[in-house]
Amino acid sequence: MIRSICVITILVLTSFSSMLFAGIGAGNNVVKSKTASETYPLKNAKFFNENSLWKVLEDSMPNPSIDQQFEHVDGNMRGMVLSFKEFVPMDEFLESFLSGMKDDAPDTKYIDRRSATVNGVAMMEVTIERPTPQAPIRYIGYVYSGVKGVCMALGICHRDLFNEVKETLLTFAAGLVVETTAKSKTKTKK
Repeated sequence: MIRSICVITILVLTSFSSMLFAGIGAGNNVVKSKTASETYPLKNAKFFNENSLWKVLEDSMPNPSIDQQFEHVDGNMRGMVLSFKEFVPMDEFLESFLSGMKDDAPDTKYIDRRSATVNGVAMMEVTIERPTPQAPIRYIGYVYSGVKGVCMALGICHRDLFNEVKETLLTFAAGLVVETTAKSKTKTKK
């Protein structure tokens, strides 16, 4: 009888947690927040931000590849978006990106990589751990690689805050919108 109650409890909790986290994470359809109304053009996409929660960091772009950086109003989270018009295969880009991060933090590694659909477009959800001399940092977000080139939106925080703010960081990153329809110049006869 106790075993039956435990099994039923586990089934209920599993069902509840899948309902609770529906739309978040791997294999699900993730969409930008309805309140993310401020638009930032990237080289090959658009990024929608909720300016009441994420403030633009105007003077904090040490890397010219970064299109925009943001800081959460709480001050303990940051976000960045970057884009390139040139196509690079996903695996090649992710390995190159990680390699660049390892230059000053050699133990940087992917914690998780999984497929996700973000605003109707196939992307990769990535989680990266980067233990720098100053602090262990976690990155989480979405990466697109396709006909439009490569772009990504990542949320960033201290590793010890990650579980508490993960969904906030993913909501931020879900502001990445790529229109993947390749334009063609075809003439129509009338």
